[in-house]
Amino acid sequence: MKNVIVAALCLVSISAFATDKAAKVSKDDAIKAFMASFDATMTKHDAKAMAEMMSDDATFVSPMGDGKVMKGKAEIEKAHEAMWAGNGKEMATKHQVDNIRWIGKDHALVDCTVAITGMKMDGPANAPAPTFHATTLMMEKGGKWWMVDARPYMVMPAPAAPAPKS
Repeated sequence: MKNVIVAALCLVSISAFATDKAAKVSKDDAIKAFMASFDATMTKHDAKAMAEMMSDDATFVSPMGDGKVMKGKAEIEKAHEAMWAGNGKEMATKHQVDNIRWIGKDHALVDCTVAITGMKMDGPANAPAPTFHATTLMMEKGGKWWMVDARPYMVMPAPAAPAPKS
């Protein structure tokens, strides 16, 4: 009888582990799908649809401009409309999810490498495009994922090493 109870407990534990692992994979996939949808709204320059992907109390800090923390859907939408007006129709984004750190069952801190094409930037001709990174707090609520806080930023290239002294 004791062996039967131990075997049953092992099966329950293995089943719970497999279910938890499947749920995590599914949630990882849901976040990746969210980021692909986010890119689609950004590429279409649909500020309203993009803002609707944010939680009501979302915050966003633009990597360009004054670095001000924008709060709420309306302010984030307005800022993106202005950014797209200054960049024309060519600007597009592509987020590659690099890491997902789970914070409980319904929040995740997501790190992405972001490719931004078609953006107008001041600088020398033929200068390499900067690399962008974004750290985003995501939340699942009501069966839907929401962007709660977004912090995209430019990663500057490291300065060249000084020439060795002869």
